[in-house]
Amino acid sequence: MNEISDFEFIAEQAGAFLQEGPLTLDALIDRLEAAGLRLGDDPRDLLFDLLGDDCTPIGDGWVHLPSLLHGIRWVVDVPAEPDDALPLGVLASVVVFWDWQTTPMLDASGAAIGEVRHGGPSRYELIGPAGWLTEFAGRQAVLEYRREGVRVAASAEVEVDLAMASALRDAFDAEARLVDDPFADNDADAVPPFRLAEFSFVSLRAFAEQPDVFRSGVLADSAALAAAAGLDLAPDCDECMPAGTDQQALQAARRFHGLRSHYELSDDDTQLLMMVLGGASQILGGAPDPFGADDPRGGAFVLSMALARPAVCRAFVHESLERERDEHDLIRVAGAMLEHVGDGPGCSGPEVVQAIALDRLGRGHDARAALERAVAHEPNPMALRMLAGWAADRGEAPEAARLLRAAGVTPDDDGPGGSLWAEIEPFLQRPRTSTGRNDPCPCGSGKKYKACHLGREQHPLVDRAAWLYRKAIRFVNDVEPAVHAKVAFAIVDAAGGGDELLQQVLETELVYDVVLHEAGMFREFLDRRRSVLPADELELAALWVLSDRVVLHVDEVGPDWAAFTVVGTDEQVRVGRIRGARMRAGGHLLARLVQGGDGPASFFGYVPVPHQMVDDLVDVLDGSDPLEVAEAIGLCFAPEHWTDLES
Repeated sequence: MNEISDFEFIAEQAGAFLQEGPLTLDALIDRLEAAGLRLGDDPRDLLFDLLGDDCTPIGDGWVHLPSLLHGIRWVVDVPAEPDDALPLGVLASVVVFWDWQTTPMLDASGAAIGEVRHGGPSRYELIGPAGWLTEFAGRQAVLEYRREGVRVAASAEVEVDLAMASALRDAFDAEARLVDDPFADNDADAVPPFRLAEFSFVSLRAFAEQPDVFRSGVLADSAALAAAAGLDLAPDCDECMPAGTDQQALQAARRFHGLRSHYELSDDDTQLLMMVLGGASQILGGAPDPFGADDPRGGAFVLSMALARPAVCRAFVHESLERERDEHDLIRVAGAMLEHVGDGPGCSGPEVVQAIALDRLGRGHDARAALERAVAHEPNPMALRMLAGWAADRGEAPEAARLLRAAGVTPDDDGPGGSLWAEIEPFLQRPRTSTGRNDPCPCGSGKKYKACHLGREQHPLVDRAAWLYRKAIRFVNDVEPAVHAKVAFAIVDAAGGGDELLQQVLETELVYDVVLHEAGMFREFLDRRRSVLPADELELAALWVLSDRVVLHVDEVGPDWAAFTVVGTDEQVRVGRIRGARMRAGGHLLARLVQGGDGPASFFGYVPVPHQMVDDLVDVLDGSDPLEVAEAIGLCFAPEHWTDLES
């Protein structure tokens, strides 16, 4: 592996070269290496990581934004009653594309007369001293950006500069991305795709390619300049497209591609999803004939059959909740369909939607009843898999396996069905027992074994403890996968890792344990599954809820055990059945010890803690904020905290 020069110096030198003008990444690498800097085996990735947020890729090159915008002037509209915040139009918003915090406010001579602040993330405005906008209130002004600061001046009427309009159109033609129309008539002649670009980035590309044109005058109002360039602006965002574009059709096409990508759907399933979402909007909006006036039963049947497709049903529920609809809305939509299709063909999809919503509301009994109704008429794969999950929660592995087979799920399948197979596989065989059929049942009921637990034996709790943990992980994946992803990203970001580390971290128990404990998902799991979990597992789980994450000092390490002292409380703990964990006496580890049926255990393993981080980590754990805990865990993996990784 090649040596790499000091990161800070590389970033500083790269920024200096880009201040001279735009450069392709290859040209920037050549200049840095010619200056004697060592960029390692992958200089492109290195520069992507090191370049500051005031540098950005535009077209085929990279630009230094403060240098690119130096001397550019925009017309801005000042509110009639300004509150010291100057809203920036679409084009002028580029001056806050990087986080510069504050910059001097300049007078006409260029002297600093105050300070202007950045409006903050996603706030396209400048905030200046009290009264700085008073003389321009209710009128247009000219905003000029310079490396030395910004200034605002009175504006005469600004006409559209046709050279600027032409440069913007050239930049749009180079920058625009293509959006296929999935609803175009297949029998018609070839339909050209839509073309779309962000107007602010179009302007940056135009500035980079023809800077003298834009520094010679003032950029007119965004709408007027776009019209002169033959472009239409989207009404509620930063996007532009060729004049005359059917924006409603474009938005439908974008919606289609967004849903297909987000939920990894086929084209057919994406169209069905859009149809169901449209129907739901009609129902919830109070439309008099949401399924059509001529044949409402037929309309409801079509939507219900779409929901019978597991991918469509799952995406419909997730998308509805992301649109800030709630469980009661889902029940209302499904109920409206069931009013027309009853318990006949097509009922299974709406029943599954109701089951998901009812379960989220804590009505597990009603949710299971809806699933039973769904499979009574047709073998809905999603309903069968959900029922298999409920059977696994009850500890009935053979019944869960039967339902998975009925759903067509095999142990080799990717996704939740295959994961459930892996979860139940160790418990498919009945545990061995020496109890005779006519002997008293070991459970203490007083009944004969054959009339009580014969055929319904449970594996020992010490073996089922890990299964209980897997049930909780499955619950997270089914109910709140987004929380799990946020925690994983927080760990990887703090560790300074990339996509490779993210893929490794996503499926580890470490991430799930933060979600379960600090994010409170284990309590929710117990609340929602209390009525079906075996009694002894509930008792064990109640102890787990009380077990907090701690930093351990390693006192002694045996062949398959270790003795610890909890930092902060000095409690001494001995943990057995430890295999594969790299520990050394005198070191520190992060763990959450829970009862495993025969003593304490850490299901997610043990995280080595650098000595200099111990005190800070203990403070973070006291707060129990899930993202702060995740960040602290990530820092434990950061190379800069370890001077000798081997030790």
